[in-house]
Amino acid sequence: MPTDSISEAKIMLRQTMQRRRDALRAEEAAVWSRAIAERVLASPEVVRAASVFVYVSIGREVATRGLIEALLGEGKTVAVPFIAGEPGEPGHLEVHCIASLAELQPDRYGIPAPKHPRPLAGLPDVCLMPAVALSERGERLGMGGGYYDRYLATHRPGVTMALAYEMQLVTMMPVERIDQPVDAIVTERRVIRCTLPAT
Repeated sequence: MPTDSISEAKIMLRQTMQRRRDALRAEEAAVWSRAIAERVLASPEVVRAASVFVYVSIGREVATRGLIEALLGEGKTVAVPFIAGEPGEPGHLEVHCIASLAELQPDRYGIPAPKHPRPLAGLPDVCLMPAVALSERGERLGMGGGYYDRYLATHRPGVTMALAYEMQLVTMMPVERIDQPVDAIVTERRVIRCTLPAT
């Protein structure tokens, strides 16, 4: 499929899936998010991890604040995204540590980020990522900024896991060369260990 066609297909799928996710009732999203957090915390990858890089949820994304508090309570090093760069430029994703949710404040995009960035030393053992849509093969559609794809192209954590509601899974995903697959998907029903063909 030509690149322009893939980009158009991504836009259409992103709009459809965002509408579907945003239509969730708050109570339903909260229940599913707690179930996902429980599966994340019980996963061998996270149990073994010393450091976890996790997004700070907004809107109807799978909620992560309770998960972040649980990870901190277990004594793990927790890092969250920080978009660095000059205003007017795309910026790039950095990984910065926090010791408490109180250290967060809205960044220029309105997304909670560390007030006083402290870079994580080395790569995180686990990266927990948001998604708009996913295939069971590990193909991921994000919000369109490409921050995680650019980060993962040059920094590969021990394990990458995407958090999503079961309703966000699709059978066909438009994929470009830059798109980075995830190793696992955690939904309210299951943990999917993804298998992708060798390239």
